[in-house]
Amino acid sequence: MKNNSHNIKVELSLNEEGHIVPNFPEGFKYNQKMKQVQTFKMNGETKKIAYSEQSPKKSLEAYKTGQKGGSPSIRTTGMHEEIKKSLEKGSKVIVEIASVEKGKTPKEQANEELKKYKKTNGKYPDWNKQKNKDKWNKK
Repeated sequence: MKNNSHNIKVELSLNEEGHIVPNFPEGFKYNQKMKQVQTFKMNGETKKIAYSEQSPKKSLEAYKTGQKGGSPSIRTTGMHEEIKKSLEKGSKVIVEIASVEKGKTPKEQANEELKKYKKTNGKYPDWNKQKNKDKWNKK
């Protein structure tokens, strides 16, 4: 399965240690770098729209324990806590990964998706806190 063939849905779950782990579809080359837009959904509701140029595995790895390498950002820690809390409550958390269209950067495509979302919903997704001029709470 080529990574640019269509949108991929990755379900997040908690392992025995309480770490968030992505469950990639069989045959998906999750270690392959790709320009992508990620839409985080909880029980079908869009919670965050983001972008990455890393491999899907590497970009989602940051949410495993709430830190990348070294000190975690407040945003990474906040996202980790929201996802973990949602999973512990039994919510279904899915990340839809879409390849970036030719001629666009991941940031441009993510910003287009964010604008569409805001036009329809009157605000940005809940976990796009900076776009909503909101802040993640420090733990």
